[in-house]
Amino acid sequence: MKPQFFAYRSNATQLAFHKPTGTLTRSIANQADRSEKIRPPSIAESVAEITLQVGMEMTMGLWSWLFDQISKPSASAPRERAAGNVQVKGSAIATLEAPAVGSQGDEPSNEPASPPWWSPKAGALLSPLDAPTRQPAAETKFLENILVSHFDGHDVSIPSLHNVAERVLPKLGSKKCNLSEVAREIADDQVLSAVVLRTANSPMYRGVVKITSVQAAVTRIGIQALRTILLHQSLRKAVFPKQSASSQFAKVLWRKSLADAHVMQGLSKLVGMDEEEGHLIGLMHDIGSVMVLRILNDNIKTSHTALDLGSFEYLRRQTHQEFGELIANAWLLPPELTSLITDHHRFPETGDPLARFRLMLLLAEMIGSMLYLNEKQDYDLIHGRPAVNLGLANLSAYHNWLSELPAEIDQVLKESAA
Repeated sequence: MKPQFFAYRSNATQLAFHKPTGTLTRSIANQADRSEKIRPPSIAESVAEITLQVGMEMTMGLWSWLFDQISKPSASAPRERAAGNVQVKGSAIATLEAPAVGSQGDEPSNEPASPPWWSPKAGALLSPLDAPTRQPAAETKFLENILVSHFDGHDVSIPSLHNVAERVLPKLGSKKCNLSEVAREIADDQVLSAVVLRTANSPMYRGVVKITSVQAAVTRIGIQALRTILLHQSLRKAVFPKQSASSQFAKVLWRKSLADAHVMQGLSKLVGMDEEEGHLIGLMHDIGSVMVLRILNDNIKTSHTALDLGSFEYLRRQTHQEFGELIANAWLLPPELTSLITDHHRFPETGDPLARFRLMLLLAEMIGSMLYLNEKQDYDLIHGRPAVNLGLANLSAYHNWLSELPAEIDQVLKESAA
């Protein structure tokens, strides 16, 4: 290491501090001065020079102490969190120490983050399956033939609308709809009134003032939301008429209806369609499954035949659209909703006015098969045909919505069970 000097120069002398040895030296300013006879200093000069020397020694000592403090490592200095070279101002390069394995620092993990649940997998399908994934057993085929024999509507009990819905729904379809009269009809039913009030005060509709009257609630939520509530209550009544041998399947149907409604509402928002209408379509499009459930329930009780969930899902899938048409006509549902109920498992044809809703139902089916249906199937929800045709494939809002969807559906189902 080269000696380091801190020097002070005056006209006649030079004082130098030698860092390694800690000594102070005094030299003559120039060679010519060495040959001259030096006059003895006066007392005042001696005092001044001593004062200067002491001051210089104190100053050099302070510099030495500072240099030592800067040079030695600090015991309290935090350890660096990463390894490698870091460029700092100037030409200095600092090498950072890597943390020990298993240290409890807050550095990010080197392990790659797991992909989201909707991330396309190798071999994932691009559109819903047209045919069942397994061949049914002979007993299941026998039950399927029984169901098909009822397609003409004979010898079947079509579920009725909720009694209030039966009176109010035709009024909601009239151009001269009187909401005050509708509110009085709803107020006569305690359960329905509670549902309407709860909806009006929900985050989707609530205002500054809490709604406490059915009249104000009906005015706030509007005709479309009111129609959804009435059909929602009618569907629940149809699905759960009483405890039966097929109550397990009834719960599966109800949970699927609620989940589908939530998915369709979310998709409607993403593609710019009416959210309330999307919710209603999702809720009602599989209403024919109620008839499947009732017919199977009668046969299970009389034949004492056991039916597993997979077989029920096969029978429901094969026959629910035809039974849905029977219920839609009996309930006088709007033509657009009836069309979607009776035919929602195919891709729309060119010029179909309901094309977007049909694509949304196909995409909802793919999502359900990955999240909450009994029969699981891997689908590509990004590059699949429904998502591409709806313009969702490259939409970041769609990707974010998919990521949040499992938690949202869990919440919907928990609230329905409360």
